[in-house]
Amino acid sequence: MDWKDYVRLAPSNIIKEAIYFCEHTECENCPVAIEGLEHRTRHDKQDEHVPCVDNLIFELANGRTLD
Repeated sequence: MDWKDYVRLAPSNIIKEAIYFCEHTECENCPVAIEGLEHRTRHDKQDEHVPCVDNLIFELANGRTLD
């Protein structure tokens, strides 16, 4: 299963948590930016316009906490 499957199948509470965190946190304070946790390919970022919040959803779906 790749990261897109995790994002697509994530429970609604994880999606809500990731979106809330993303909307209320500046990028420089985000673990995705701090730790370089980019799961998207160049194609995903440029051609499909996949938002960065999908990285957070993937991390939360894999047990990460945003504390």
